[in-house]
Amino acid sequence: MDRQGVQKLLAGLFAFALPLGTRVALFQVGSPAVPYTTLYLYATDLAAIALVALAGRHPWQAIRQRPLISASLGVFFAIGIVSASISDLPLLGFITLARLAVFSLAALALSEIITSIRASYFLMPLLAGAILQAILACWQFFAQRSAGFMYLGEQTLGVAVTGVAKLDIAGEKIIRAYGTLPHPNVLGAFLVMALLAAIAMYSMPGGKMRGGMLLTAIALMLAGLFFTFSRSAWLAFGIAIAILIAYAAINVRRLPEAAFRRLATLGVLFAACWFAAAALFSPYMLSRASLPALHDQAVQIRLNGFYWAARMIDANKLFGVGPGQFVTQITQTGVNLTESWMYQPVHSAYALVAAEYGLAGALAFFVFIGSALWAWRKSRLKSENPLLHAAAFCIVAAFLVLGLFDHYFLTFEQGIGLFWVSVAFMLAA
Repeated sequence: MDRQGVQKLLAGLFAFALPLGTRVALFQVGSPAVPYTTLYLYATDLAAIALVALAGRHPWQAIRQRPLISASLGVFFAIGIVSASISDLPLLGFITLARLAVFSLAALALSEIITSIRASYFLMPLLAGAILQAILACWQFFAQRSAGFMYLGEQTLGVAVTGVAKLDIAGEKIIRAYGTLPHPNVLGAFLVMALLAAIAMYSMPGGKMRGGMLLTAIALMLAGLFFTFSRSAWLAFGIAIAILIAYAAINVRRLPEAAFRRLATLGVLFAACWFAAAALFSPYMLSRASLPALHDQAVQIRLNGFYWAARMIDANKLFGVGPGQFVTQITQTGVNLTESWMYQPVHSAYALVAAEYGLAGALAFFVFIGSALWAWRKSRLKSENPLLHAAAFCIVAAFLVLGLFDHYFLTFEQGIGLFWVSVAFMLAA
């Protein structure tokens, strides 16, 4: 197998393994003893390292071709190094930075690999993994327990298990679907990305069998997304679909007539799924549509997180408390939480960046995001597939929305991978 064949294989394996949580615990750094202070070696870490090592000139070629992106990313990591050096737990800071650096290099390599090969070499394994996650999500919801795939990262699920995300339906606890990801919201983000990619692929020319298989996959992933009961993922998906529809309407002359017929078919499928969900699961939908009370435990945890973030930013304005050290800093406030799972980062990726990397790091991060979006805009007229190009933007837009409500793009392994893969896809599309 030649080098390009190896790169295709690695890109496909990385895409398929993205939602898997296969890992080995190495040691703990700091307290309390929670996943955020424990160093794990994930299978996806090894896949990302292999992708960078065997990508040849691709990462460095991407760095040379995108100077603004590379410069802003370099400044962000430089600030992170300073922040880690002066933090209370430099080891935890440098480990956190090293993981982010590996995934960012893997993303740059992946963007060049996808550009040099057909996008389907990456997208098909991604969709295969998403289909399996959707099937597992459906099983978990109806069985109301784990399926036994702990070695793939599946959480221990059950109605009586503390710390598991649940719905309260007329006093009955109902667990939400996790797949093999650490939280239903992370599974929701993964399925949003896979759904948008599948929609773009379905709109492309192809045979009836291919179209039927993609429609089936989309229906399964919609079911999986529904059973996560992730309001943020539902909202992000809705916004992304609205952007995609607006893009199609604005670029009507660039799209073939067949693409509009397929988009109309997808509209019928979405409507059918919506009515089926409303007919069969209306109490569940209503429970997620209603706003939780202010005294609700989940609301209080989120409010406390923003309070702690504000205190950390105020005390460490320029360089923050150190990468990966939000949770360890909570213990220094004198707070004693009753359950270990309550020690969580602030539920906003942007507030978390500002707290851990300081305002200087947050500024560099926003410049990086802006430069990546600008690079996508400049390449829009060169794209051979306008809807695939638009879908890549919609994925990043959806993740930027999700970043308002959660932290997992910076904290969980799969969340970090999702964010950087979305950037790679946008740069390559």
